[in-house]
Amino acid sequence: MGLNKNLVSVFHQNRGRFLSGEELAERLGVSRTTIWNHIHSLQELGYQFTAQTHLGYKLDVIPDKMLRQEIALRLTTRFLGKTIYHHKEVGSTNDVALELAANGAPEGTIVVAEHQTKGRGRFGRKWFSPPGKNLILSLVLRPSFGPGRVSQLGITAAVSAAVCLRELFDLPALIKWPNDVYIHGKKAGGILTELSAELDVIHHVVVGIGVNLNVERHEIPSGLRHNSTSVRIERGKKCDRVEVAVTLMKELERRYRCLIKEGFSPIIDEWVELSLTLGRRIEARSEGRTLTGYPTGLDEDGSLLVRLDSGITKKVSGGDIRVLSGTEEH
Repeated sequence: MGLNKNLVSVFHQNRGRFLSGEELAERLGVSRTTIWNHIHSLQELGYQFTAQTHLGYKLDVIPDKMLRQEIALRLTTRFLGKTIYHHKEVGSTNDVALELAANGAPEGTIVVAEHQTKGRGRFGRKWFSPPGKNLILSLVLRPSFGPGRVSQLGITAAVSAAVCLRELFDLPALIKWPNDVYIHGKKAGGILTELSAELDVIHHVVVGIGVNLNVERHEIPSGLRHNSTSVRIERGKKCDRVEVAVTLMKELERRYRCLIKEGFSPIIDEWVELSLTLGRRIEARSEGRTLTGYPTGLDEDGSLLVRLDSGITKKVSGGDIRVLSGTEEH
């Protein structure tokens, strides 16, 4: 990616200007033939140039794709995204990331795709995303804590995603436990965390993040339309997917480092402010049981604390919850 990234960087810095092959070759320390070959490879990725004799090349169009050089140019993170894999289509970015992690991929490696044919959410549910519309991203982490804390990572990612949408678009993004992102009562994103571990040691964790960005309402399957939304639907216009990716990586890296150094408490504090379900009457289905009550907070392991109608507080550590009422308990 090195030369392509550097070449794209030069064109970004000189938008609207023609750059001669000789000038580009001199700047980048390569031959003019090499420059021509790399411009051709960029055209195959969707970049559009105007070429004029004696003037050189002018960048006209940057493709609306999650290209690794575009992400790398904007990233300000210390380790997230320093290794990037971009795919036009995969079965699942989580599967690709899991294989990379098993083969020694460094912490912070990310996998992005324009489309996935076997996207999945929690409990094996299908995750729908039309090609070239949304954020489909998986990242490799190697935390120093044990498997008992892995649910903290999904919640940390959900908090980061909600904050990202709030900061970039001023949208009232909230989190439905454990790690779904909602806007105006409809689902806009979700997190899927998968790991390889032994009894008390995590080898690696893959955090898959899907956020509906530029999908339009008519593109959402009819069975999901009543409960799904996107940034485009809420804003009425498209957004820059690369900008969302790099902002999310910045937010997630900061919270992940905090999680490792300071523990889960600061993340819980943010989750409380962003919770869609806290204090609202819910029905929780977990481990073959159905519980009804009011969530009161998060436990240190990421479990939801629910005060049942009997007055007893129970931990819900898995399963689904359903909000029964928008009214807080009095």
